[in-house]
Amino acid sequence: MLITSHAVCAPIVDVREDGVIRIARMTYTDSEGRISIRHIMESGKNGQSVPQTLYDALFDEARGDKIFPVKILSSEPILTEFIDEEYHYGGTHLKVAFPAYVPEQYLRAVEAVDKDDPDETHGPIKMVAIEDWMREARGTVPFHIRVTRAVLVWAATNPRVCERYYGTIRYLRGFEELTDDQKNAIATYTKKW
Repeated sequence: MLITSHAVCAPIVDVREDGVIRIARMTYTDSEGRISIRHIMESGKNGQSVPQTLYDALFDEARGDKIFPVKILSSEPILTEFIDEEYHYGGTHLKVAFPAYVPEQYLRAVEAVDKDDPDETHGPIKMVAIEDWMREARGTVPFHIRVTRAVLVWAATNPRVCERYYGTIRYLRGFEELTDDQKNAIATYTKKW
């Protein structure tokens, strides 16, 4: 397996002291007018590393190129997936998710045109309760739903989160462990985190 490209998802998360999880959501309207609920996500460009792509996604999408306080909440991805590379035959596209914290007042409050495809638009970014995100996102892009579930599992190390969301967490299917081939591919990927 050879990783030839990557994309980084940056779910913006606020875990409150009482265990409530708030998570950012934005609508995404594609060129055919279909609307889905998504997290911030960016593909690596021009030789970027995964951390560069992560920060570009946050600064480009969250507030439109302005600098603001941001904290990456996990040094390792909370979700890692591999798909066949669309543009490099025989290659593999790596998709990872890192939760981040951005103060709510810094989130983009207006609609924005997608920088890579001007026929697509991103709605304002709003913080909502994680259970509302999951309810609203049914039927949307499966990767973004899996990222939201991964946020719940990641945050459940907090006893208040675990207690509050136990009924949901206990029904989530486990995330598959990476195979040795996948671990080796990540180890040799020069643009990793």
